[in-house]
Amino acid sequence: MTLSEETKVQYSPFERKVFAMLSTKPKSTVAITDSMYGRARRPVYARQSVLGALTSLSKKVKTNKEPFIVKKSERTGPHPIKFWVEK
Repeated sequence: MTLSEETKVQYSPFERKVFAMLSTKPKSTVAITDSMYGRARRPVYARQSVLGALTSLSKKVKTNKEPFIVKKSERTGPHPIKFWVEK
């Protein structure tokens, strides 16, 4: 699945990178952050910025009426939120 180029609301380059990390299987924000930045030289608030990008990406996908949606799990205390793509 790919993001459309011609849309109502444009996707940022960071949102496009984060979307490339998603699949149909749920992935936690920690796993996505690790694959984005690796363990070395990551920003202090890396996980929070990935979470923000995923949240805005989910809203933009719905606004742009893409043929898929970005789903997320419910918040469960100290456990990370999981994201995935569904048709």
